Amino acid sequence: MRLRKARFAGSWYTQDPVVLRSEIDEFLELVQQDAWHPISEQPKPKAWKHPASVRGGMLPHAGLYFSGRGISHFFFSLGAETERVIIIAPSHYVPLMTDTLFYSTHDWYDTPLGRISASEIVPDASSQFFREHNHAVEMEHAAEMFLPFIARTREVSLLPLSAGILLVSEISGERMLKAVTDELLQLLGEEELTSGRTVLIASSDFTHYGPRFSYTPFGTEDISSIEKEVEQHDRAIAELFSTYQFEKLIDAKSSRDMTICGFAPGLIVSSLMERIGARGEICDCYNSNHLTGPDIGFVSYCTILWR
Repeated sequence: MRLRKARFAGSWYTQDPVVLRSEIDEFLELVQQDAWHPISEQPKPKAWKHPASVRGGMLPHAGLYFSGRGISHFFFSLGAETERVIIIAPSHYVPLMTDTLFYSTHDWYDTPLGRISASEIVPDASSQFFREHNHAVEMEHAAEMFLPFIARTREVSLLPLSAGILLVSEISGERMLKAVTDELLQLLGEEELTSGRTVLIASSDFTHYGPRFSYTPFGTEDISSIEKEVEQHDRAIAELFSTYQFEKLIDAKSSRDMTICGFAPGLIVSSLMERIGARGEICDCYNSNHLTGPDIGFVSYCTILWR
Protein backbone atom coordinates (compact mmCIF):
# COMPACT_ATOMS: atom_id res chain seq x y z
CA MET A 1 0.00 0.00 0.00
CA ARG A 2 1.40 3.39 -1.02
CA LEU A 3 0.28 6.23 1.28
CA ARG A 4 0.69 9.96 0.63
CA LYS A 5 1.29 11.48 4.05
CA ALA A 6 -0.35 14.70 5.22
CA ARG A 7 2.86 16.67 4.73
CA PHE A 8 1.45 20.09 5.66
CA ALA A 9 -0.69 19.11 8.66
CA GLY A 10 0.64 20.98 11.67
CA SER A 11 1.93 23.91 9.61
CA TRP A 12 -0.48 25.01 6.85
CA TYR A 13 -3.43 23.75 8.90
CA THR A 14 -3.89 22.10 12.27
CA GLN A 15 -3.16 18.41 12.75
CA ASP A 16 -5.59 18.21 15.68
CA PRO A 17 -8.67 16.43 14.25
CA VAL A 18 -11.10 18.02 16.71
CA VAL A 19 -9.90 21.54 15.94
CA LEU A 20 -9.76 20.81 12.20
CA ARG A 21 -13.36 19.56 12.14
CA SER A 22 -14.46 22.66 14.01
CA GLU A 23 -12.62 25.02 11.65
CA ILE A 24 -13.97 23.38 8.49
CA ASP A 25 -17.50 23.29 9.91
CA GLU A 26 -17.26 26.98 10.77
CA PHE A 27 -16.18 27.87 7.22
CA LEU A 28 -19.10 25.89 5.78
CA GLU A 29 -21.54 27.42 8.25
CA LEU A 30 -20.44 30.93 7.27
CA VAL A 31 -21.10 30.10 3.61
CA GLN A 32 -24.53 28.76 4.52
CA GLN A 33 -25.30 31.97 6.42
CA ASP A 34 -24.22 34.04 3.41
CA ALA A 35 -21.76 35.77 5.73
CA TRP A 36 -19.14 36.71 3.17
CA HIS A 37 -19.97 39.54 0.84
CA PRO A 38 -17.42 40.79 -1.67
CA ILE A 39 -15.52 43.62 -0.02
CA SER A 40 -15.39 45.75 -3.15
CA GLU A 41 -18.40 47.41 -4.74
CA GLN A 42 -18.65 44.62 -7.32
CA PRO A 43 -22.23 43.25 -7.32
CA LYS A 44 -22.84 39.80 -5.93
CA PRO A 45 -24.05 37.28 -8.56
CA LYS A 46 -27.79 36.66 -8.42
CA ALA A 47 -27.10 32.91 -8.27
CA TRP A 48 -25.02 33.27 -5.09
CA LYS A 49 -27.30 30.98 -3.06
CA HIS A 50 -26.08 27.84 -4.84
CA PRO A 51 -29.20 26.64 -6.69
CA ALA A 52 -27.48 23.60 -8.17
CA SER A 53 -24.71 21.22 -7.16
CA VAL A 54 -21.23 22.04 -8.35
CA ARG A 55 -19.39 20.42 -11.27
CA GLY A 56 -16.09 22.24 -11.00
CA GLY A 57 -14.29 25.01 -9.18
CA MET A 58 -11.19 27.20 -9.22
CA LEU A 59 -10.20 27.51 -5.57
CA PRO A 60 -7.35 28.95 -3.45
CA HIS A 61 -4.75 26.73 -1.81
CA ALA A 62 -3.03 28.92 0.80
CA GLY A 63 -2.89 27.89 4.45
CA LEU A 64 -6.35 27.06 5.78
CA TYR A 65 -6.62 30.35 7.69
CA PHE A 66 -6.47 32.14 4.32
CA SER A 67 -7.95 29.65 1.88
CA GLY A 68 -10.74 28.10 3.96
CA ARG A 69 -13.20 30.82 3.02
CA GLY A 70 -12.63 30.36 -0.72
CA ILE A 71 -12.59 26.56 -0.58
CA SER A 72 -15.77 26.27 1.49
CA HIS A 73 -18.02 27.62 -1.28
CA PHE A 74 -17.21 24.54 -3.35
CA PHE A 75 -17.79 21.96 -0.63
CA PHE A 76 -20.98 23.67 0.52
CA SER A 77 -22.25 23.15 -3.05
CA LEU A 78 -21.10 19.53 -3.41
CA GLY A 79 -23.98 17.30 -4.47
CA ALA A 80 -25.03 13.97 -2.97
CA GLU A 81 -24.28 12.37 -6.36
CA THR A 82 -20.54 13.13 -6.13
CA GLU A 83 -18.27 10.12 -5.68
CA ARG A 84 -14.89 11.46 -6.80
CA VAL A 85 -13.02 14.78 -6.55
CA ILE A 86 -10.18 15.33 -9.01
CA ILE A 87 -7.70 18.05 -8.01
CA ILE A 88 -5.58 19.64 -10.74
CA ALA A 89 -2.82 21.68 -9.13
CA PRO A 90 0.38 23.51 -10.04
CA SER A 91 3.77 22.26 -8.85
CA HIS A 92 5.55 24.67 -6.50
CA TYR A 93 8.53 22.47 -5.60
CA VAL A 94 9.34 20.22 -8.56
CA PRO A 95 9.91 21.54 -12.11
CA LEU A 96 7.60 19.80 -14.59
CA MET A 97 7.40 19.63 -18.38
CA THR A 98 4.83 21.84 -20.11
CA ASP A 99 1.64 20.44 -21.67
CA THR A 100 1.83 17.37 -19.41
CA LEU A 101 -0.27 16.12 -16.51
CA PHE A 102 1.56 14.28 -13.74
CA TYR A 103 -0.14 11.65 -11.60
CA SER A 104 0.92 9.36 -8.76
CA THR A 105 0.41 5.71 -7.86
CA HIS A 106 -0.70 6.31 -4.28
CA ASP A 107 -3.45 4.08 -2.92
CA TRP A 108 -4.45 6.43 -0.09
CA TYR A 109 -4.12 10.08 0.93
CA ASP A 110 -3.70 10.66 4.65
CA THR A 111 -5.42 13.50 6.54
CA PRO A 112 -5.89 14.22 10.27
CA LEU A 113 -9.53 13.20 9.68
CA GLY A 114 -8.70 9.81 8.23
CA ARG A 115 -7.44 8.34 4.98
CA ILE A 116 -9.06 9.02 1.62
CA SER A 117 -9.04 6.41 -1.12
CA ALA A 118 -6.96 7.56 -4.09
CA SER A 119 -8.95 7.39 -7.31
CA GLU A 120 -6.93 5.52 -9.90
CA ILE A 121 -5.83 7.76 -12.77
CA VAL A 122 -3.83 5.57 -15.10
CA PRO A 123 -3.75 6.76 -18.72
CA ASP A 124 -2.78 4.68 -21.70
CA ALA A 125 0.96 3.98 -21.70
CA SER A 126 1.28 5.58 -25.13
CA SER A 127 -0.16 8.93 -24.00
CA GLN A 128 2.13 11.92 -24.56
CA PHE A 129 0.24 14.06 -22.06
CA PHE A 130 0.59 12.01 -18.85
CA ARG A 131 3.59 11.06 -16.74
CA GLU A 132 3.96 9.44 -13.31
CA HIS A 133 5.63 11.53 -10.60
CA ASN A 134 4.97 10.33 -7.06
CA HIS A 135 7.51 12.69 -5.49
CA ALA A 136 5.96 15.83 -6.99
CA VAL A 137 2.50 14.83 -5.72
CA GLU A 138 3.89 14.02 -2.27
CA MET A 139 5.53 17.45 -2.01
CA GLU A 140 2.66 19.63 -3.23
CA HIS A 141 0.65 21.78 -0.81
CA ALA A 142 -1.59 23.03 -3.64
CA ALA A 143 -3.07 19.53 -3.87
CA GLU A 144 -3.18 18.75 -0.15
CA MET A 145 -5.22 21.72 1.06
CA PHE A 146 -8.50 20.24 -0.24
CA LEU A 147 -8.06 16.78 1.26
CA PRO A 148 -9.25 17.69 4.80
CA PHE A 149 -12.43 19.16 3.27
CA ILE A 150 -13.00 15.93 1.34
CA ALA A 151 -12.45 13.88 4.49
CA ARG A 152 -14.85 16.06 6.50
CA THR A 153 -17.50 15.96 3.76
CA ARG A 154 -17.22 12.18 3.73
CA GLU A 155 -17.67 12.05 7.52
CA VAL A 156 -20.79 14.22 7.45
CA SER A 157 -22.40 12.85 4.29
CA LEU A 158 -21.34 9.20 4.77
CA LEU A 159 -20.54 9.16 1.06
CA PRO A 160 -17.58 7.01 -0.04
CA LEU A 161 -15.73 9.97 -1.57
CA SER A 162 -12.41 9.33 -3.26
CA ALA A 163 -9.87 11.82 -4.58
CA GLY A 164 -7.40 12.04 -7.43
CA ILE A 165 -4.47 14.41 -7.90
CA LEU A 166 -2.93 15.69 -11.11
CA LEU A 167 -0.17 18.31 -11.41
CA VAL A 168 0.50 20.58 -14.38
CA SER A 169 3.00 23.40 -14.83
CA GLU A 170 1.99 25.19 -18.02
CA ILE A 171 -0.18 24.90 -21.12
CA SER A 172 1.60 26.40 -24.13
CA GLY A 173 -1.40 27.42 -26.24
CA GLU A 174 -4.94 26.76 -27.37
CA ARG A 175 -4.01 23.80 -29.57
CA MET A 176 -2.34 22.00 -26.68
CA LEU A 177 -5.17 22.95 -24.32
CA LYS A 178 -7.64 21.26 -26.67
CA ALA A 179 -5.47 18.15 -26.98
CA VAL A 180 -5.00 17.81 -23.21
CA THR A 181 -8.71 18.41 -22.63
CA ASP A 182 -9.67 15.77 -25.21
CA GLU A 183 -7.54 13.13 -23.55
CA LEU A 184 -8.51 14.01 -19.99
CA LEU A 185 -12.20 14.03 -20.91
CA GLN A 186 -11.86 10.55 -22.32
CA LEU A 187 -9.93 9.36 -19.27
CA LEU A 188 -12.34 10.78 -16.67
CA GLY A 189 -15.52 10.15 -18.66
CA GLU A 190 -17.83 12.83 -20.03
CA GLU A 191 -20.89 11.30 -18.36
CA GLU A 192 -19.02 11.18 -15.03
CA LEU A 193 -18.43 14.92 -15.24
CA THR A 194 -21.85 15.86 -16.62
CA SER A 195 -23.66 13.88 -13.93
CA GLY A 196 -21.50 15.27 -11.12
CA ARG A 197 -20.28 11.85 -10.02
CA THR A 198 -16.81 13.24 -10.71
CA VAL A 199 -16.12 16.91 -9.95
CA LEU A 200 -13.01 18.96 -10.65
CA ILE A 201 -10.94 21.47 -8.69
CA ALA A 202 -8.43 23.81 -10.31
CA SER A 203 -6.07 24.77 -7.49
CA SER A 204 -4.91 28.39 -7.71
CA ASP A 205 -4.26 31.48 -5.69
CA PHE A 206 -4.55 34.65 -7.74
CA THR A 207 -2.21 37.67 -7.73
CA HIS A 208 0.80 37.57 -5.40
CA TYR A 209 1.63 41.23 -4.87
CA GLY A 210 4.59 43.06 -3.40
CA PRO A 211 8.39 43.24 -3.44
CA ARG A 212 8.79 39.74 -2.01
CA PHE A 213 6.98 38.42 -5.10
CA SER A 214 8.87 40.80 -7.41
CA TYR A 215 5.51 42.10 -8.62
CA THR A 216 4.59 45.76 -8.01
CA PRO A 217 2.90 47.09 -11.20
CA PHE A 218 0.66 49.43 -9.16
CA GLY A 219 3.44 50.79 -6.95
CA THR A 220 4.04 50.31 -3.23
CA GLU A 221 2.62 53.40 -1.54
CA ASP A 222 -1.19 53.42 -1.33
CA ILE A 223 -2.11 49.91 -0.18
CA SER A 224 -5.86 50.50 -0.34
CA SER A 225 -5.69 51.68 -3.96
CA ILE A 226 -3.34 48.84 -4.85
CA GLU A 227 -5.79 46.29 -3.41
CA LYS A 228 -8.59 47.74 -5.54
CA GLU A 229 -6.43 47.59 -8.68
CA VAL A 230 -5.47 43.98 -7.95
CA GLU A 231 -9.08 42.95 -7.31
CA GLN A 232 -10.21 44.60 -10.52
CA HIS A 233 -7.46 42.77 -12.43
CA ASP A 234 -8.18 39.42 -10.80
CA ARG A 235 -11.94 39.67 -11.30
CA ALA A 236 -11.36 40.40 -14.99
CA ILE A 237 -9.14 37.31 -15.33
CA ALA A 238 -11.57 35.19 -13.29
CA GLU A 239 -14.37 36.29 -15.60
CA LEU A 240 -12.37 35.03 -18.59
CA PHE A 241 -11.93 31.65 -16.88
CA SER A 242 -15.60 31.43 -15.95
CA THR A 243 -16.79 32.23 -19.48
CA TYR A 244 -14.27 30.15 -21.47
CA GLN A 245 -12.31 33.00 -23.07
CA PHE A 246 -9.20 30.90 -23.70
CA GLU A 247 -7.64 33.00 -26.44
CA LYS A 248 -7.87 36.12 -24.27
CA LEU A 249 -6.49 34.25 -21.27
CA ILE A 250 -3.50 32.89 -23.15
CA ASP A 251 -2.83 36.28 -24.76
CA ALA A 252 -2.99 37.98 -21.37
CA LYS A 253 -0.62 35.44 -19.86
CA SER A 254 1.93 35.87 -22.66
CA SER A 255 1.73 39.66 -22.90
CA ARG A 256 2.14 40.67 -19.25
CA ASP A 257 3.54 39.53 -15.96
CA MET A 258 1.13 37.45 -13.91
CA THR A 259 1.58 35.82 -10.53
CA ILE A 260 -1.50 33.59 -10.69
CA CYS A 261 0.13 30.28 -9.79
CA GLY A 262 -2.60 27.88 -10.98
CA PHE A 263 -3.17 29.41 -14.40
CA ALA A 264 -2.70 26.09 -16.24
CA PRO A 265 -5.01 24.11 -13.90
CA GLY A 266 -7.58 26.87 -14.38
CA LEU A 267 -7.34 26.57 -18.17
CA ILE A 268 -7.82 22.81 -18.08
CA VAL A 269 -10.78 22.77 -15.67
CA SER A 270 -12.44 25.66 -17.50
CA SER A 271 -12.00 23.85 -20.81
CA LEU A 272 -13.54 20.67 -19.39
CA MET A 273 -16.44 22.63 -17.93
CA GLU A 274 -17.14 24.15 -21.35
CA ARG A 275 -17.25 20.66 -22.86
CA ILE A 276 -20.00 19.55 -20.48
CA GLY A 277 -22.00 22.78 -20.82
CA ALA A 278 -21.52 24.04 -17.26
CA ARG A 279 -22.11 27.67 -16.30
CA GLY A 280 -19.43 29.52 -14.36
CA GLU A 281 -19.73 32.28 -11.76
CA ILE A 282 -17.30 34.22 -9.57
CA CYS A 283 -18.68 33.80 -6.08
CA ASP A 284 -15.90 35.32 -3.95
CA CYS A 285 -12.81 37.50 -4.22
CA TYR A 286 -10.70 38.66 -1.27
CA ASN A 287 -7.06 38.93 -0.21
CA SER A 288 -4.83 38.06 2.71
CA ASN A 289 -4.85 41.66 4.00
CA HIS A 290 -8.56 41.29 4.75
CA LEU A 291 -7.53 38.75 7.38
CA THR A 292 -4.22 40.13 8.69
CA GLY A 293 -4.37 43.89 8.12
CA PRO A 294 -2.69 46.13 5.52
CA ASP A 295 0.64 45.01 4.11
CA ILE A 296 2.28 45.74 0.78
CA GLY A 297 2.93 41.99 0.41
CA PHE A 298 -0.38 40.18 0.00
CA VAL A 299 -2.06 37.38 -1.96
CA SER A 300 -5.42 37.57 -3.70
CA TYR A 301 -7.92 34.71 -3.78
CA CYS A 302 -10.85 34.20 -6.17
CA THR A 303 -13.37 31.38 -6.13
CA ILE A 304 -15.07 30.34 -9.36
CA LEU A 305 -17.79 27.68 -9.39
CA TRP A 306 -19.21 25.87 -12.41
CA ARG A 307 -22.59 24.13 -12.25
